[in-house]
Amino acid sequence: MDFQDYLQIFMCLLAIPSAYLGAKQATKALIASKNNRFMNLENRTTRTENAVQAVLHDSLYKQCTRVIYRGKVTVSELDNIEHLYKGYHGVGGNGTGEALYAKVKLLPIIDDKELIEH
Repeated sequence: MDFQDYLQIFMCLLAIPSAYLGAKQATKALIASKNNRFMNLENRTTRTENAVQAVLHDSLYKQCTRVIYRGKVTVSELDNIEHLYKGYHGVGGNGTGEALYAKVKLLPIIDDKELIEH
């Protein structure tokens, strides 16, 4: 082997740590990018859940206060309010919505026809 052969072998050996360090940095960058995308997705999901909870609370509040003011609830209204409450409670809602729902459950239940006839 001559000097040129040894030089090529030496250059190849020098390239190995350099390639390793490059791959390590690329891997760190990829992980950081994925973590950033994950955090963005998590933040978006939280904001969406908060928005869904707010919309459900608003609808539940309107439905409940209307029937509480009337003093009675129809079967279909109670069914709708129960569905709203389950969804609202499922996304972490409680407090006012829970108290209103509890009051609605205590109201006299009338048939939907009764309400239409009056």
